[in-house]
Amino acid sequence: MCDVIPDTEFYTALLNHSSDGLCLLDASSGLIRMVNQPLCCLLERSEEGLTGKSFEALFSYRWSGLVNTRQVQYLAAAKPLSLEISINPFTWQSASYGVVTVRDITAQLHSREALVETGLQRNFALNDVLDGLWEVNLRTNEVYISSEFKRIMGFPAEKTHFGLGEWQQQIHLDDCVRVMEIMNAHLQGNISRFDAEYRLKTFPGDYVWVRDQGRVYERDEHNQPLLMVGMVQDISAAKAQEVQLRRQASYDYLTDLLNRRAGYMHFRKQLSYAQRYGRQFSISLIDLDHFKTINDSYGHQIGDKVLKHLVARISSQLRQSDTLMRWGGEEFLLLLPNTDAAGALQLVEQLRVSVNDNPMQVADGGVHYTFSAGVASFPQHAEQMDALIKLADDALYVAKSAGRNQVSVSDEVTEIAQGELSV
Repeated sequence: MCDVIPDTEFYTALLNHSSDGLCLLDASSGLIRMVNQPLCCLLERSEEGLTGKSFEALFSYRWSGLVNTRQVQYLAAAKPLSLEISINPFTWQSASYGVVTVRDITAQLHSREALVETGLQRNFALNDVLDGLWEVNLRTNEVYISSEFKRIMGFPAEKTHFGLGEWQQQIHLDDCVRVMEIMNAHLQGNISRFDAEYRLKTFPGDYVWVRDQGRVYERDEHNQPLLMVGMVQDISAAKAQEVQLRRQASYDYLTDLLNRRAGYMHFRKQLSYAQRYGRQFSISLIDLDHFKTINDSYGHQIGDKVLKHLVARISSQLRQSDTLMRWGGEEFLLLLPNTDAAGALQLVEQLRVSVNDNPMQVADGGVHYTFSAGVASFPQHAEQMDALIKLADDALYVAKSAGRNQVSVSDEVTEIAQGELSV
């Protein structure tokens, strides 16, 4: 090993002009052979206090002899330091050395930790919401939106500014008041987060359903909100599926009519309206004649087509205010607002004749079928929904018993209706 470093004074002067702390490390002994003044100042030690000292003891770091960079903590007199140490090996007269560069990265790490902390706060605020990021500066009302949010909104490439008021204008008119109430409640600290589903108008002019979530993450000394961050998720597909599922729950899959469950609700609303405003209201239970025979003779596929043919035939002759619903199997319930028993009988009889005279056409001919029906009216026959249905069903039974392919009207009359009729 060479004990004397050539031109020591020259190299020392050169090293002292570096902004980084530098030292020369003897690989075989692990001792520091030479230091510059920036390193002495950084470590708050004299040149004599560093030269000849163990590198490992000083930095708690054993050098492997290879190119290496790592971060270490160093306890200086004033405060702990975070240091980045880089070592590059070289050989001089058969002896191995390392040129050590020591940099103070304490401030850099603190900035990084602050950034990570802010990111964690935002992640916490967003609660794992996905898609478009937004941030609102509540002092300037400027809104930053990410590229994903811009994609959702169809943001024009030439547009550079987006304000809080402009975002509010993009909210569907039917949703705006509700959304802003939620936003203001969060800004005032009444609720822990902003969370709303609403329709957002894109710049091309369409509407998309979004779920928007966020939180205020910075307030002033008076607890006034300064910055708010959140993310918006395009839920249009989920909303479309929700609508589809809701429709499937309310409509009959074969005929696309209201099913019995949804029909009950609609029936109740229609009857309530008639009761409130003193309007006439009639219903008719319609049942296909010998439908089992049709299925047995032609098969269930033809039977399904007969049901659809019946619905199309009847629906084409109804008023917009009338409602036909599938009550079960081959049975249908027809609601006729503002219609008395005589008017209902006349309409349903016309429907019966139309179906009787127009068989469903198939490849090898026509399938002739008929229906029977029973009619009951409010207030003439009953005032309540269940009673009206029972009376219409009783009238249907009379029509079936009389030979089918006919319409029968309930023969029961309420006391109130009798009194009204006598007047």
